[in-house]
Amino acid sequence: MPSYCQIISSALPLSLESIGNDWIQETIERPDGYPLYHWIQTTAGQGEIWIDGQNILLKEGQGILIPPHMPHTYHPTDSWETCFATFNGTIQEQIPKILGTDQWILGENTDKYSYTDWIEQTLERYKSYQINSLTTSKDIYSFLQQLAQNNVHAHAKIA
Repeated sequence: MPSYCQIISSALPLSLESIGNDWIQETIERPDGYPLYHWIQTTAGQGEIWIDGQNILLKEGQGILIPPHMPHTYHPTDSWETCFATFNGTIQEQIPKILGTDQWILGENTDKYSYTDWIEQTLERYKSYQINSLTTSKDIYSFLQQLAQNNVHAHAKIA
């Protein structure tokens, strides 16, 4: 269950506050939300998220990006393994413009783009001391763009 914090500088436009994989997910209750954008994705099993008055089942390959301070709770419905990433950086308040929404977004791995692979590859580069901070900041932007363009559900679009 590796988890790493602030693997690149938060002084960059977009940064990783935390990232992890192979996480045996337990119940989490956040009545005040999390202070940053938080991506959680099922890698095995399934889990249930209660957010914005809705119950969402996350199956393998599915994930959700939760905006800062949005109350939510999640728990396993059977054994549930996840990967995750939380984002910060100097332009974090511009993320709603990148996404086209200031609400939560569901995403799913496809043949063209895998959020799971992105997390795995980023962690491998970090663990092998091959991570480049500027490239990773750009990669986070691409990750967010993929969500904006290919999301399963975007809620409450902003202008």
